Amino acid sequence: MEAQREEMRFQIFTLLIPVLLCAVIMIGCEEDTRIRIDGENPPTFRFTGSGQVFFIRVIKEPAEPKDWEKNEGGIWQLNLSEETKKKSVSNYPAIKYGQTPVGFIQVVPKDGAAPALEEGKTYFLFTPTMGANGDGIRFTIKNGRSIMLN
Repeated sequence: MEAQREEMRFQIFTLLIPVLLCAVIMIGCEEDTRIRIDGENPPTFRFTGSGQVFFIRVIKEPAEPKDWEKNEGGIWQLNLSEETKKKSVSNYPAIKYGQTPVGFIQVVPKDGAAPALEEGKTYFLFTPTMGANGDGIRFTIKNGRSIMLN
């Protein structure tokens, strides 16, 4: 009887180890960055993912070469404070276009407010990311609402 119990414990143990290893591996996996908008104008962007972004930039399409500059470009760009750079994107607050939340620094435009988003124009928001895949979304303003494009 004792031998049967030991055999059963061994079988359970040998089945449990692979399950636990898979769970540990899955917990340590990166989660790609995802961006969503709320449908308002100006839109509010919400971010999820496990990486940290370098900056958040909005470009008006068609893009110009200067929009893709490494440090600054587009019509609106936020850089991250040193403290915010340490956080995963899922811990960022919702960010409304043209507003600079605590932990972020507006670098484009250098002075003044971000330009108003125009009806019928297409925009691209992207977030170069480290520690996970980044994301970018195209959106437009239609009938006074922001609409995500594919």
